[in-house]
Amino acid sequence: MDIYSYLSSPYVAAYCREIGKTWNTYEMAVIIRNSSYPQAEQHAAWQELIEHYPDMSVTLYDHSHHETNIESVHKLLTEYIEYDKRSQEQPDIPEPLDDFCWNICYVRIPVPFKRGDILVISHIDEKKQDEHCFVLDKFDQDNEERILKWINNTNYLSEAWGLFVDKVGVLYGNHVISYERCVYYRGKLKGKSRLLHYVSLFIQGEIGLPELLTMQCRLIAEHLLTNNFLIASHGCYIPEYLLAENRLTPDEKKKIEESNGLMPWVEGKLTIQQVEFLAEIMGCDTKTMQLVLGKPAKWYLGRCAGIVHDENHYEKTKDNRFNPDRRNMAKSFLEVYGHTEAGWVDKHASSGTDGDGCGIHMPDYSLLDASDE
Repeated sequence: MDIYSYLSSPYVAAYCREIGKTWNTYEMAVIIRNSSYPQAEQHAAWQELIEHYPDMSVTLYDHSHHETNIESVHKLLTEYIEYDKRSQEQPDIPEPLDDFCWNICYVRIPVPFKRGDILVISHIDEKKQDEHCFVLDKFDQDNEERILKWINNTNYLSEAWGLFVDKVGVLYGNHVISYERCVYYRGKLKGKSRLLHYVSLFIQGEIGLPELLTMQCRLIAEHLLTNNFLIASHGCYIPEYLLAENRLTPDEKKKIEESNGLMPWVEGKLTIQQVEFLAEIMGCDTKTMQLVLGKPAKWYLGRCAGIVHDENHYEKTKDNRFNPDRRNMAKSFLEVYGHTEAGWVDKHASSGTDGDGCGIHMPDYSLLDASDE
C-alpha cells in the first residue's frame, strides 16, 4: 500500500516517503480515514489493511477522553466498514464504539516545515490562500515533554502554533489544527499579508525587531500615508531586495534560473547588460540588483545621475577618464525611470550661494515632482 498518497499535503507526503517513515496498522487506518479520498476508496484501503497487514491491539479514547482497549484493529475496521455502509440507509444506528473519534492527534507524522516558513492549509481555495496563510512558529510534536504529558491526558498532538495577520494588520498567534495538511505558500503576499514576509525574515534572523515593527507600522498605516511611511531611519533599514514587493515566487525563481534572464519587473525596461552595469557600480550581484529594481530607491537614480555628471565633467576638462559608454548606460537607466541628470545635485558645478557644487552625492529632492517622493 502506498500510504503516503493518503496524506493531504504533497510536501509532507514527499518528505515522509524520502525518510522512509512507517506507521503501524492502526495509524495507517487513521491516516486513511482522515484523507480526502471518497469513503468507498477508504473502505478498500482498510480492507487491504485487514488482509495484508498485521493485527494489533490499541488503546483508544472517545471525545470525553474515556479510555477503551481494543484487542483487534482488524475487527474494529470490519465493524466500521459495515457501520459506514448501514448508516447511509439508517442514520440513527449506533457506532461500534460510542463517541469514538478517528482523530489524527494520535499519529506522529513528520513534516519538512521549519520555524519561519510561510504555510497555508492545503484545502483552502487558491484564490483565498493569501487571506489564510501564516508563519510557522512551532510544532507541538517538537516538544517531547509536552507530547508525553498530552498522551497521558489524551489531548491533541496534531497542532502547530502559527502567527497570523488580523483584518487591520496586527500580528497574533493561534493554533493550527491538522498541521499535516499544510503546504508551503507559493503565491504573492498582498496587502496586510505582506507582514508575514517580514515576520518570516525576523524569525530566520534576516532582520531585527526594529525593522519588523517598522514594517508592521508601515503596513497598518499604509492606507493613510499612501505608502510614504519611512522605512529607513537611524539604526533601522530594510534593504530593497528584502521587501515583500520584491519577493520572488518559486515559479519566478525557476523561470529565471532556467533562462538566466531578467526578473518580471525588469524585463522590458532594462537589458541584462544594463543590469550588469548597475550591479558593478553598486557593488552587488545581478540577482540582488534586480531585486532592488522592483522599486528602485532614489539613491540608485542619484548614483547614475552622479555618473553622468562625472562623465560630462571629464569630457569638458579633456580628462582621459572620460567614458562615453558609461555615461550613455547611466543616462539610459535614468530615462527608463523618467528622470535625467538635471534633477540631481552636480558636485562639479561652480560653487555659489545657491548650494550648487556642494559635492553631496544624493538627490536634490526639491527638484523632483512631489508625486515621485
